[in-house]
Amino acid sequence: MPLFALCAVAVLHYVLLLAGFKYADAFFFLAVCALAAFMLFKSPLNNKHKIIIFVCLVAFAVAYLIFIRDISVPVASFAVKNPISFAFLGAVFDTFGMLDFARLPLYSSVGGMRIISGETAVGLCELAQKSISSDAGTLLAVRALSVFAACGSLLNVKCDKIIKFTICAACLLTGNICPALVFLLFVSPAGYFFLLLLLGAQAIVCSFMSFSAVYAFAPSVYETFMLTSNKTLLAAVCALSLAASYCAARRAASRKKAIMKLFGKKILKKHRRRG
Repeated sequence: MPLFALCAVAVLHYVLLLAGFKYADAFFFLAVCALAAFMLFKSPLNNKHKIIIFVCLVAFAVAYLIFIRDISVPVASFAVKNPISFAFLGAVFDTFGMLDFARLPLYSSVGGMRIISGETAVGLCELAQKSISSDAGTLLAVRALSVFAACGSLLNVKCDKIIKFTICAACLLTGNICPALVFLLFVSPAGYFFLLLLLGAQAIVCSFMSFSAVYAFAPSVYETFMLTSNKTLLAAVCALSLAASYCAARRAASRKKAIMKLFGKKILKKHRRRG
């Protein structure tokens, strides 16, 4: 139920972005905190621990809303220095609903600023749309492909197909991978950290191949395919990202089972020798 609610919030957040609502990212963060609090009080922890964690959660949310600008600008400035840090840090912060860190460079001078023919282009989105900076297009491509990589890793997890396809649909529709990251973190922690490694590797390939993408608000499928000029190449790379992440996650899961089985046999042998 909370995952479906998170998907609904992601869709609402995207609608607010399209409507130009200034505090859409703050709304999404508070919604994630509210869902976390709901799950906390539904958990089997005793009341004392629930209250302590709830107070910490409220304090964290308040501190985040107050100091978001002071924190996000230096972090985002560091992240946009190369595609790897942009992909990795963006995914980490997206996990906790803190979309400001990855979205700030899209529309502010943190992502870059150029003056061409008397017109000022500010942020990665404008720089990429006006073909002023290839680096801006690469960073946007890293974010766009992260959606397909997250869906590929998610599809490998053994659970209800309705849950998996609902989360994938929300991610592709909105360009927001928070539902997929939260699901992986709680259901398959190893899969979550493996996805972070995949995103870093994918960013290296994007940088090496100078692959670019364009979108205006978020890396949703609709925006990315509408605004990116080379749609055939984009479709091929997105499909490759989805397939590669699925196969890599599946291979890693099988290796993990083999390693766990090997360790289990060794532990069993030690117990038999002692016995």
